[in-house]
Amino acid sequence: MRFTIDTSVFISRLRENDPSHADSLAFLEALPGRAVVIILPTLVGPEIAGATRRFTGQSLLAREALELLDPLPNLNLVALEDRLAGGAIGLAAENALRGCDAVFAATAQLYDSVMVSLDKEQASRCPKGLRVLTPGEALAELESIG
Repeated sequence: MRFTIDTSVFISRLRENDPSHADSLAFLEALPGRAVVIILPTLVGPEIAGATRRFTGQSLLAREALELLDPLPNLNLVALEDRLAGGAIGLAAENALRGCDAVFAATAQLYDSVMVSLDKEQASRCPKGLRVLTPGEALAELESIG
């Protein structure tokens, strides 16, 4: 199974007071040791660092937050090259997705992966053929296939 995990899931994992923290934590902790591939745009790094800096006010914690990516199995970071950028432009233009949201959606679409996101606006604007699950739904699916 292939997943593209939106920044919202990583940030929820870091914020213990987030309503989806437990699901995000459980999903991310369930990934190691499973036959999954994680495909993320390189944009995930600045997204995690920036969001972490904004809610903690600490640049050191913002850099350390990137350690969330370390335990991910079969992690593939995809550069925002012409093909991915073109896909993101198309999704943004056709579906009114925000720029970063379009990059994550285009990554999932290009690599035929399931997108995992807590961003309701992003999920509602993704094209119909792209599967978007919450961390809780993705965890349930993972557990159902063993």
